[in-house]
Amino acid sequence: MLRISTPVNGYRPSSYIDMPIERIFIDWQQHALEGAARVIASRFGSRIDGMPPDYSNLVIVTPGGRAARRLQELLTQLAPRRAIINPTFVTAAGLVDILIGRDPQIKIASELERLAAWISALRETPADQLGTWLPHPPSSESPIAWLSLARECDRLATELAAGSVAFADAARVSEELGSDISGERWRLLAGVHDRYERALSKVNLVDENRRRQNFISSPNPNQFSRDRHVVLVATIDLIPVVRTILKISAAPTLALIHAPENLAASFDELGCVINKAWRSRAISLPANQLIVAADAREEAEVIAGLLNSKVVHDQITIGAADPQNSPTLLAACAARGATLHDAQGLPFSRSALFSGLACLLRSAQSSSSADLYQMLHHELVLRIITAGSSSSRIDDPLGLLDEAIKQHLPLRIEATILSALAQHSVHARELLEIVQSLEQTIPAEFGLSRATTERRTLSDWGAALMQLVTCIRPHITATEWLERESEVYTAIAEFCTLLPELSTEALGKITALEALALLLDSLSNTRIPSAPTPDAIELVGWLELHLDDAPNLIVADMNEGSVPEAVVSDPLLNDGLRAALGLTDNARRYARDSYALAAIMASRPDAILCAAQRAVSGEPQLLSRLLLGGDDGQLAQTMLRFYGPSNIS
Repeated sequence: MLRISTPVNGYRPSSYIDMPIERIFIDWQQHALEGAARVIASRFGSRIDGMPPDYSNLVIVTPGGRAARRLQELLTQLAPRRAIINPTFVTAAGLVDILIGRDPQIKIASELERLAAWISALRETPADQLGTWLPHPPSSESPIAWLSLARECDRLATELAAGSVAFADAARVSEELGSDISGERWRLLAGVHDRYERALSKVNLVDENRRRQNFISSPNPNQFSRDRHVVLVATIDLIPVVRTILKISAAPTLALIHAPENLAASFDELGCVINKAWRSRAISLPANQLIVAADAREEAEVIAGLLNSKVVHDQITIGAADPQNSPTLLAACAARGATLHDAQGLPFSRSALFSGLACLLRSAQSSSSADLYQMLHHELVLRIITAGSSSSRIDDPLGLLDEAIKQHLPLRIEATILSALAQHSVHARELLEIVQSLEQTIPAEFGLSRATTERRTLSDWGAALMQLVTCIRPHITATEWLERESEVYTAIAEFCTLLPELSTEALGKITALEALALLLDSLSNTRIPSAPTPDAIELVGWLELHLDDAPNLIVADMNEGSVPEAVVSDPLLNDGLRAALGLTDNARRYARDSYALAAIMASRPDAILCAAQRAVSGEPQLLSRLLLGGDDGQLAQTMLRFYGPSNIS
């Protein structure tokens, strides 16, 4: 591998302060959190007579909130009176906030404000320079296209900052790797990043990544009280910037590592996996523990069949290594009478309100028959139409659309064309009435045929966006509202309320539909937390399975690309450059997932792993490399089982 000739020094501290670090190994034949709770209770659970154990001086870092809640339960159960003075539970990102501290005088830029600053920086870049990265930059009248570029810049900046790497470092190392073109593009982006930070500074904002790098460059290690301790619980993959800040802070640290002590050399001082120690590990499963299904649907049906009614909900957990298959798994189990609780929550995009708004937007923007068809097929849109139309065919708008297209073959379906067709076709006339009834329900600015071309700043569109959502709100059922839609409505309301307070002038003036597109884009990755029911079986993601302590486990989607997770190919930040810069690369993901699988199988040796030969889309899949262990004979048997007929009886 390339050795960088000079250090990547965009954001490097001048020195480290000695940090007391202690490592304790919890043998992985027991559950990680149970062992962690016992260690924490014995080391820090001091108490005064009559008082509960006091953990208030601890900052306990777990990979996720679910593990933190379970660890709190276990610490409480170990207390003599089932009561404790709680520690502070955080993820790695939260630890950084505690170690650095929050200066009330510094205002951190929100995501929208960052994107607006990126757009300003990109637009200020001379076209001939921008052409080294973008041969055909968007026009000044395409704010959504500029927004997409801004989001890409923000993603790259975040990935680099996670490794304490500057854009200039990426340019230099790219050239050392022999890619002058890539180096030139990174230098361009370095200039854009400088303009981005100046744009934020003009409105008295600071990027969160810059705040962290400022601490690294000019540390204040006395920020963290020496009376407090940091406890790292199975945090096997801390990103470099977190590791650096933790070392600078000199916080007393205890790393709890879920592994036998004879593997001590496989972990670094903070308990993170060392790549080379795990890159060649794989396991071989007995035939009864590896289930091969023909496709993801069959895999879900098999798992549902394994969940018989006698299983107690807290004695088994289902793991979904590929979150895209979770809906299929949830539906299959529900059909068999097994209730799953998706710990990852429901994506906003699957809510009626959010997806209905998306259908309206696409149909208004494109005027294509396909988008109109999808909109008229949406259950929430159908309810709005039913409430406002008197057409005799109100129950069959899709049939009307099919007949109008079949008879007239229009190139586009929009109100002006429907109006012309309505003079000659009863089908087109009734379809036009249905579309018009929908338009009468929503604000004029967002109409399918009469959407305004007026341009305003994003903050000025807040009231109209809220009016649109409020008009749709009455058509959501009470059950939907209680289960998920209230969360989506509240998030949209908060978005609209905050708009006047955000510095988004750099976005320029946009239309109502562009404002709606920006709203949906900003909330698209949000998930709705779902409250567990008493009889529900937990469905959790791959990264949470290691710290789950249910005695029985079934893991779906043990396919290459899901386990180990693959870093998506990136034309600028490819895997070779990631490795040279010390960023998360495929080797790092392999080591992390290799360890996780080893720890899972050691603590639950009877776990059942499932893999599908084809995805839901029908595309062929590979078996995870982590399951290709054993001698040549075992490997051959595993390959024959996966690539032969599925072993579902």
